[in-house]
Amino acid sequence: MKHAPSLRMALGGVAVGAAATLAIATGCSKDSEAAPANKTVEKAPVEQVAAGNHIEGKNFKLDATPEGDCKAGATCVLVLRLEAAGGYHVNKEYPYKFKAADLAGIEFQGTDAAGKNVFSKNAGDFKIDGEKTATLRVKFKPSAKGNVTISGNYKMSVCSEKDCQIEAQDISASVPVK
Repeated sequence: MKHAPSLRMALGGVAVGAAATLAIATGCSKDSEAAPANKTVEKAPVEQVAAGNHIEGKNFKLDATPEGDCKAGATCVLVLRLEAAGGYHVNKEYPYKFKAADLAGIEFQGTDAAGKNVFSKNAGDFKIDGEKTATLRVKFKPSAKGNVTISGNYKMSVCSEKDCQIEAQDISASVPVK
């Protein structure tokens, strides 16, 4: 069969094309579809930065601070505060989400369907405080006294009149537990 190699090549090309089409079609996640229809979505360049309690990115600031005193056996709160900079504002349409890293001795108290360590806009943890600021509250219960570091990844977005910037930032904060 002289035609078998060319048939294999043709079918191989179809398979590669189908795989590429599938990759392109599925490349957009729900997170990237959150921009208003008349705006373009622009993902900021990703920089490898060690997680900390304060991050200054392109067109935003993000801070993680404990709310009040935290006591062993009681519910404590870590507040993630997003502030848009320059001509940017908080993206009201974006599905904000923080996924806390598992930590021994910490019971996260999230109500998101994705798990107790997930805090989101859909679960009511996110609040827009103004045009340029928003907060997300992370509730947890430590089992013992000492310092704990709550860390995780925060998916967020800020927009200008021209575009929306989608971010996924690692952030952490040390919380003293009394």
